[in-house]
Amino acid sequence: MTTNDLVDRVLCNRGRVAVIGASDKVNRPVYDVMSYLKSVDVQLYPINPRLRGKEILGKKCVSSLAEIDDPVDIVSLFISARFQEGLRDELNALPYKPAIWFQPGTKNPSMEASLREDGFEVVSDNCMKVAHLRRCTVQK
Repeated sequence: MTTNDLVDRVLCNRGRVAVIGASDKVNRPVYDVMSYLKSVDVQLYPINPRLRGKEILGKKCVSSLAEIDDPVDIVSLFISARFQEGLRDELNALPYKPAIWFQPGTKNPSMEASLREDGFEVVSDNCMKVAHLRRCTVQK
């Protein structure tokens, strides 16, 4: 499946996106992307252990993927490579395989290769907001 197929299937159709590295600070890129995705009815699941229990854009923040009851379509990373240790194990512990989206600034070639070997679909160095604007909005 291509990135465009994933965008069409999930982002253009109100899919479920877990956001690792979610922030309640409006000046952060992650907040801007989450706010935009919420505005186009993408279902968001914010993840940040430091903000556990706090609401971000109307959704309660959790500390890990394991705390999300519903399967998600995409796990979007807003954490740098140095904070991604343990993520592969957490993803492989899920009973399903979401696509993993490495936002700009989170690129991690060795992790990306490992996740592909594990059967995950991986998107790298691409902004979800920009991808949605390009694929899902109609130019008038």
